[in-house]
Amino acid sequence: MGDGGLGHNGIIGFAKEAAYGVFLPPTNFVEVESEGIALAIAEQIIQGVNGGRTPSRRVQLGKTVAGPIAWMVDPEDQIGELLKNVLSTEVFVDDGVGNGGQHTFTPGAQFGGSLAYRISRDLRAFEYNGGKVSTLAFTAAINDVLKATVEMSFQDRASVVVSDVPSYTDQNPLVYHAGSFTIDGTPTSIENFAVNISTGIKADRGQIGSQIIQEQCEGPFVVGGNITAYFKDMTLPDLYVAGAAAKIELIMTGALIGTTQRQLKITVPTGFLNGQDPQISSVNDEIKLTIPFSSVQTGSGVPDELIQIKLDNSRRSAY
Repeated sequence: MGDGGLGHNGIIGFAKEAAYGVFLPPTNFVEVESEGIALAIAEQIIQGVNGGRTPSRRVQLGKTVAGPIAWMVDPEDQIGELLKNVLSTEVFVDDGVGNGGQHTFTPGAQFGGSLAYRISRDLRAFEYNGGKVSTLAFTAAINDVLKATVEMSFQDRASVVVSDVPSYTDQNPLVYHAGSFTIDGTPTSIENFAVNISTGIKADRGQIGSQIIQEQCEGPFVVGGNITAYFKDMTLPDLYVAGAAAKIELIMTGALIGTTQRQLKITVPTGFLNGQDPQISSVNDEIKLTIPFSSVQTGSGVPDELIQIKLDNSRRSAY
């Protein structure tokens, strides 16, 4: 029997902080594929003129606490809290008793609060406070589930001895065949889709008198992604040759709760496609198009947003 920590014994829980940087114990737990959140402390080796060839001193400098979490998305897991952190403007509709709620997120002027995570790595637990999202990426592909990766920045971390008793959502991850993809409202056959939301976070905000950072602040949003589509006609190549915008929409659905259809709907109202001509990659392969896209809020999109993500689930209150 080994004596080292094992990944399958890990537990990851999170909570929304009531005040920035003040850790709160987990109120929800999530099953993840991997995580890489870590503390790093900068150092400086002192090499002065000291009558010899060897450095004589070392000092520690500032702390950086950051890293990714990757997981398979279902409508009831951490995705709602993360969407609120990234896209802080939320319009909520309560579908009533016995049903769920509809949560529509769009970019706001500020982050939607901060998050605390406790990650138990089998032999020891680590608490991370003051968490904000730097990037949130979704990927969908045939014969796969909807996956997400979030890159986060935290203010600090502590190691603790604690045993959480987790409870998890009973919903399955969203799957590719229970969904649809459209460009300008027309169903489009694709092999995969990816969208990346960058918050432009300013996290490297050191301060005199402390190793930890000040509260992270907002920067410019950047939204873009990539589509791999089957080459069936010239509709998509003509769009990017003409420099025309298109409305890009991915919907993935889950189980009903009353009359509420659990779903995640990603809408890029004004996406500008780019790419190359279709190419023959091999004699045994279908001809496909690789199409990067960028989102721009031009004032003409419907809705007039950089991106809109709608999450319908069992929660009957705003995040």
